[in-house]
Amino acid sequence: MLDHKIRELVSELTAVATSHKNCQSLRQALSRVVSEALAEEDKPLALFTCTDFTAHYPVGGAIITIASTYGQALANIERVLKADGLEQHIEANQVKRLSVKRISTRLLANGDY
Repeated sequence: MLDHKIRELVSELTAVATSHKNCQSLRQALSRVVSEALAEEDKPLALFTCTDFTAHYPVGGAIITIASTYGQALANIERVLKADGLEQHIEANQVKRLSVKRISTRLLANGDY
């Protein structure tokens, strides 16, 4: 996630650098890019799972994602499902947040339906 954010902000910085000849503007933009990247890195992450989606075959599917929020988890899940040819809308009640404060294991899908 941080890599994506840095690439996005560097693109913005490049646009500022090419459109402005003023070094002060460039320094301010660079400072903002670094601050935003560091703020993104400090957000606590959680593990989210989803087994309640339509898979390729009627045997059930399972997906996990690491994200800061339910909204981010939903967006990640929908993006990956779409890339796999399974485009669909996922609701928050289809996703479970797992505690990562202790060692635990969870069976995501056992094929029993």
